[in-house]
Amino acid sequence: NKIAKHYLSETINATTKTEIDSLWSKAESNQQSKKYKEARNLYKKILDINPEYNQAKEAIDSSLKIESDGIREIAKKKDSSGDPFQAIRLYQEAISLYPSNKEVQNELSLIRQREYAKVGDYFKEGVNLYNKRDYVKSIELFTNILLITPDDKKTQEYQRLSLVKKNAMDRLSNCANDTNEK
Repeated sequence: NKIAKHYLSETINATTKTEIDSLWSKAESNQQSKKYKEARNLYKKILDINPEYNQAKEAIDSSLKIESDGIREIAKKKDSSGDPFQAIRLYQEAISLYPSNKEVQNELSLIRQREYAKVGDYFKEGVNLYNKRDYVKSIELFTNILLITPDDKKTQEYQRLSLVKKNAMDRLSNCANDTNEK
């Protein structure tokens, strides 16, 4: 019953107005200070008090979008300074925060398209590092390639092999350093 729901919401608002206003004020202050997560937590507390408080729902959505856009700006700077892989990670973070952010999706797509042309060279360098037993760098490079082409089975396998061999080398090194081992 929509009418009953409306009056229930109004009753809750009237009886908890002071508490909701206090939470709202703190949330808005956090939002302005770019403490988005804290602001969202306060908006959620308002929704705990009154689940029909639509302004809080809208404020949460707005907060997520603003924070996602802020991460997007940092990603753009990383990309323009020559760090496309960190930019991709940041774009992914922005999308996970606010999945419907079209600007972030488009920019991530563009950077992946641009970097896709270099995947062959990256892969050759990764295999070269793997063959030289520089597993730390090969893992990093294969991980970066997977940021561009997440479903690349060949790269996934080389990354897996690099991890296995790095762990084996670490165990061997630890064993050689441990005088209690035979």
